[in-house]
Order: sequence, then C-alpha cells, then structure tokens
Amino acid sequence: EQHVLIAITGQAAESGWAPYAWELPWVAGWYFQDKACWQRLTAAQESALAVALKLGDLAGLATANQHLGWLRFLLGDTVSAGHYLDEAINVARQLGDGRLRALAGLRRAYVLQAQDRVLEAMVQARQALQLYRTIGDQQGEAHALFAIGWLLLQLGDHQQAVHFSSRAVVACHGSSRLPATELRLTSYNRQLNTLR
Repeated sequence: EQHVLIAITGQAAESGWAPYAWELPWVAGWYFQDKACWQRLTAAQESALAVALKLGDLAGLATANQHLGWLRFLLGDTVSAGHYLDEAINVARQLGDGRLRALAGLRRAYVLQAQDRVLEAMVQARQALQLYRTIGDQQGEAHALFAIGWLLLQLGDHQQAVHFSSRAVVACHGSSRLPATELRLTSYNRQLNTLR
C-alpha cells in the first residue's frame, strides 16, 4: 500500500491538510525501502516543503527539510542532502526543537561521512548525542552512540569504536522501543571486538 500512502501525502499537501504532508512520511517512512519509493517520497516532500514555506510553518519546514535531506542522501545526492539537512538544523534551532535538531544533525553526520569528512561528521554526531541526552531521549542517544562508534571505526580507532558501540547497546536496554536496533548493535559490537 505504499502508493496509497504517497498519494495521501501528496493530497494532504494540495488540499489544506498541510501538517499531514510532512507528518505522514515521518511515521510511514520506515516502510519505504527501495529507490522507487524514495523518489516518490521525495516528490511528496517537495510538495510538503512548498506548502510549509507558503504557510510559514516552521515545524513543517524543519520536518520536510529533514525528510528531503535524508531521502536525497539515500538517492546518492550528498550535496543536496547536506543543504536540506543544514536548513532543517537551522529551523529546528529557531523552533527550540532539540529532538528534530538532533535527528537532522545525526543524519548530517552520515552525509558528511559519505563525503569523507569524518571529523566534521564526528562533531555533528557528538552534538546530536548531547542534544538527545539533554532531552532524555534514550532511543536517540543509542543511535548517536552507534554513529560515533561507526565514525571511530572509519578513523581506525577500534578500541574507542567498541567502547561507544557497547554504550549504544546499554542505552538500548533503557529504551523498550529498540529491540531490533539492540540486536543490530550487539552484532556490530561483536564484529568490532574481532578487530581489537
């Protein structure tokens, strides 16, 4: 039913139900796992962004930019992805929305890593970790710790990579919403231990 969700998202953007245009992909985005879906979601989010701009809705701007940035990254356009994610971070900062700012920053870290800018990515990931801790979001904290571990692995610091990935697994224990992530992180941690 992916085509139905995409159609509803587009219809929401065009017919006065603007918040749904950026909220539906936020909720349903995990179910869109192939390139064709990402392209359709990108078109829907571009419509949502246009509506948010027209309405001057900062939450919509931040959310749509964050979605577009991640979708552009998944489609291989790291330059455009960086632009959208930077805009999402700036708007989320204006809103005072720490969770959205942390998510956009963490995604920005992955874009920077893909551009071989690992040290800059590390700065973004650590800022996201601090934001998640400030708002008490253990799920976000686990993801940020995982990202830091991954970036440390890219830098060749296996010992610290294991340390941060282990902390990510511990953070998962505190969040009942992350069983799949915990399994992934535990497996990742085992692989890292073989590199020590």
